[in-house]
Amino acid sequence: PPSPQKRKGAKTPSNPTLTQATMDTPLEESNLAGIGSDEDKALRAYAASTEVHWEGAGEEVGIQIWRVENERDENDVPHFGIKPWPTERYGEFH
Repeated sequence: PPSPQKRKGAKTPSNPTLTQATMDTPLEESNLAGIGSDEDKALRAYAASTEVHWEGAGEEVGIQIWRVENERDENDVPHFGIKPWPTERYGEFH
């Protein structure tokens, strides 16, 4: 990693050498511009509705836990997915 003198970020008491980062791209031109919009909310709802591991969620009283797992294939390509956490392992997740 770069030395603290070369990294950009907010100054903190523990890292007094860091400088305040600036954003050169206006927010409305960035990939963050649409977050929270009706289109963004609709897209998130659609994505959630297609997640097969969430089928049946909320149909029974109690706690259900899932986690996002990053698995890599034989070509080292990451594949993110929602996986249900086994009930016998509840209490181990952090």
